[in-house]
Amino acid sequence: MKKTAFLCFGVDGGEKDLFYQELPRKDSGEEFFLFFSHGDPTQEALLKTLFRKSISASRFGHPIHYFLKFVEQFKELISVEKSAEELLTDAILVIMIRRGNKVHLFNNRNIETLHWNGINGVEGTFESLAGVREIYLGKGEEQGDLFEHSIEDQFVLRYFTVPTGNHTLVFVPSKEFAGRNREILRNSIFFPSFEVPTEKSIDLAVSRTFPAIHWNISDSSVREKKATTSKPGLKRISIPAAVGILTALIAIILVFRPFNRGKPVHLSTEPFALLTAGDNESAGKLHREEGGTVEPTGDGKRSVSLVESWKKSFRQPVTSSPVFYKGTIFFGCRDSTMYAFTKDGRLKWKHFSGNGIGASPCCVSGRVIGANYSGDVFCLDDEDGSEVWSFNAKAKIVSTPRAWKNLVLIGTMDGNLIALDLEDGKRLWSEKIGSAIWASVSIGDECIIAATTDCSLIKLDQGGKIIWRVKPGGGILSSPLCLETKNLIVFGTKDRYIYAYSLEKGNLMWRYATEGEMNGPPASDGKYIFAGSEDGKLYTLTLNGRLVWESDLGGSVLSRPLIIGETVFVTTYSNKLSGLKKDTGEIVGEYRTGSPIYSSPSHDGERIFFGSNGGIFYAVRLYNEDSE
Repeated sequence: MKKTAFLCFGVDGGEKDLFYQELPRKDSGEEFFLFFSHGDPTQEALLKTLFRKSISASRFGHPIHYFLKFVEQFKELISVEKSAEELLTDAILVIMIRRGNKVHLFNNRNIETLHWNGINGVEGTFESLAGVREIYLGKGEEQGDLFEHSIEDQFVLRYFTVPTGNHTLVFVPSKEFAGRNREILRNSIFFPSFEVPTEKSIDLAVSRTFPAIHWNISDSSVREKKATTSKPGLKRISIPAAVGILTALIAIILVFRPFNRGKPVHLSTEPFALLTAGDNESAGKLHREEGGTVEPTGDGKRSVSLVESWKKSFRQPVTSSPVFYKGTIFFGCRDSTMYAFTKDGRLKWKHFSGNGIGASPCCVSGRVIGANYSGDVFCLDDEDGSEVWSFNAKAKIVSTPRAWKNLVLIGTMDGNLIALDLEDGKRLWSEKIGSAIWASVSIGDECIIAATTDCSLIKLDQGGKIIWRVKPGGGILSSPLCLETKNLIVFGTKDRYIYAYSLEKGNLMWRYATEGEMNGPPASDGKYIFAGSEDGKLYTLTLNGRLVWESDLGGSVLSRPLIIGETVFVTTYSNKLSGLKKDTGEIVGEYRTGSPIYSSPSHDGERIFFGSNGGIFYAVRLYNEDSE
């Protein structure tokens, strides 16, 4: 545990934020982490002064003495015209002193602290972390006349011993911020095998920079530390005085230095879409001609089984949605590798990309096109995994690459839509269309449909010229479903609506209100539209926006539904794959996993394939062996 704390840079954050960290020289040493971010420009001068004092203050002795001194310094600096509560509005103040596995964590009380247990995938508050003890810094005397609440009450100091397991804490400005950015937090930070960034912090498409703390402690490592504990009576000093003074001076100089900026992550496609060649569920003409689309075996009357066929374990989450293409299942993993397996579970080949892969692959013309978090786009031969070409977009990529004829489209987290030549990977054009592109694009003979996290739905021609742009009520993470023959584009938004716009003119056709954010891609069988929600429900609508049925699946649905015959299959954050009757919503089968599922399912006619956040890739048998 040489480093546990780090920053999550927002697109508009960083320049005014104050950050300082000292790392321990060994696992049992002291980690000191300090982060201040003002919510109002009037707080800036006070926080800069307090920041300098906090760095230079002595940390010898018990950590409580340090935090008592901090509160005294805060009292000396505040103005009598404003209460401490007003001065801390929307500000983030977080200080951590960790000595070995003993942690003292200090922050202003009005910020929102979230806790994620990566072992069981449970999200909660700080209080859900076992063994936490709050330490009051006041002396119990009556509060003064100048303040509505005592200054000590504006801060909270907690003490705990780092427990075994995989845990993440994040500190955000408010509950509203946490709710608005829940999907980004969940899929960029809250993962079971998430690791602390070594050099750079995480770049997210959010409006603020905020701190996070993560640790992953196994039982074996705890036992090892106990066996090597230093002898009783030896007092450890964390940092020599001279080094402490020198680092403090350097930090003060860096106070006025601007910090980095950043962006975020997501998935895949949909059936009967606007000729979205490259995914096995797509109904694009090119894809069907190449044998990628698979019809379910039998007459559609066999009973759903959902019994495990095989599974593979990986060291990182599998959030990339798989694609079944020419008899092979392709998917990416956050361990930086693109995998190719036969449908019976034998590894065909693997390709190491150099960084985590969250985007789903695009399979077309005997090639597999993937992209990773470093912005690397790579085109591989589907038979042996050899690299045909590569391209670096210089920005994080989380949406699925798209291919149509000679065109490959890439959406990046800095808001650029990039067109590459399928043959050699050379850039044809690029267009800045928004702050970030999370959703996958759709492409056809005459147009391209793209969506951005800053609420824009955009139609472009094949040369990248914008034809029209509309702005529904919320940010779009949901990959648009383009029903070309129905002149409809259907997608969900963070304002809890399912929207339908006309493909031709961009006119609003209808919208349907749900009970949760709509961040997963919708799917359609040509008669109904199926869309999952953060409220844990699967909504089924007619093509004119009327509700047919809704079914509560017990956990957020962030994946695209898979339609096979008369059944629709959905993966959820309640750790299961569910099969429902397409016309009624009746659940006809379930398969439970050990962790939440972000990956959208795919199939080969006999098995359903998907990955899990716990790093397991599953192949689930679709029908009973003896069913007719």
